[in-house]
Amino acid sequence: MFDTSIQVNLQQGFGGGEVFTATFARALQRLGVETRLFVDPRANAWSSLRIPAARVESLADPADLPGLLRRGRPGWLVFHTAAPDAVVDELRAQGHLVTAFAHMPLYGRDPRPLAPFDLVLAGSTFVCCLTAGQIRRGFRTAARPLALRLGSAQISRPRSESPGAAVAAPDT
Repeated sequence: MFDTSIQVNLQQGFGGGEVFTATFARALQRLGVETRLFVDPRANAWSSLRIPAARVESLADPADLPGLLRRGRPGWLVFHTAAPDAVVDELRAQGHLVTAFAHMPLYGRDPRPLAPFDLVLAGSTFVCCLTAGQIRRGFRTAARPLALRLGSAQISRPRSESPGAAVAAPDT
């Protein structure tokens, strides 16, 4: 297991994927995994969002990432936004595990930007179910098969519990 995750979220706006990124960093922290989070320097929301679980750094161009990580130990990269194939390939050549989150179903979008990643994770069961078929259809003729490992955590609340109590439950 890695002791640090390197997350990359280069969205300039702020939405559900960014909330997920912050929540994911907090969850990893509870497991003892630190987060180094690269964000777009023009994304103002990150400076006002308190994320003590992550060391937030600016990254204007994803092509700069391999150079920034070259001297460090191989690690686990988690992309929340797409990255060019060449960047992902160079990171993998450095020994990194390069993964991506699918935060939304593809709904007819081109799945090829997910092809270079070692692993694609879904942010919810809804995304998992809809994205899996779309990706499989999009990669029927791909030269490099996509490692499709889609799964999600489901939070449910027993009816007998108060509205503030939640427990983790496996997907069914």
